[in-house]
Amino acid sequence: MLSACGTNAVKQEPVSETESCTRLQGLINDHPNQFNNYKKSLTTTKKLNVWTADGVLPSAKQCQVWEWSSGLHSYACEWQVEKGESQAIANYEEAAKVIQNCLGNAWTAETNTTQSGGKRTVYSNPSLPTIVSIRYFEDTAGWKALHSWNNTLIIGDRSNLNTPLQ
Repeated sequence: MLSACGTNAVKQEPVSETESCTRLQGLINDHPNQFNNYKKSLTTTKKLNVWTADGVLPSAKQCQVWEWSSGLHSYACEWQVEKGESQAIANYEEAAKVIQNCLGNAWTAETNTTQSGGKRTVYSNPSLPTIVSIRYFEDTAGWKALHSWNNTLIIGDRSNLNTPLQ
């Protein structure tokens, strides 16, 4: 989905773990405000409005704020992996470590496998409506020769948990 909206992608410099934590906390705090402090240039499509946004994790490449037709907002990053599954796993493990270190003990993590053999970890805090989800997966759409490994990060509403895993 992010790839379809990727025409406005801006190349971002990687951020440190400390800066990632600051940005992650800021995004969680700004979620009730529809991520207004993180929205940059707007693109409107039939199904959603998309703003470019700065990356939150060291390896995240393409980050955006989505406004769905339902009125819900999500902060999302996706990065295609050039070196296959092992790099996708390494990106996922790096991100999960940063997220866990930053969020602390008030947040719980639940990890599930995806249909394509990847993993998704969802971090939640019972006192907040916001979840943080990190995953890696093989994009199996199209021809087998074109399959690629990807990482995604989503920060948003608990209803995001209802999205089927690829």
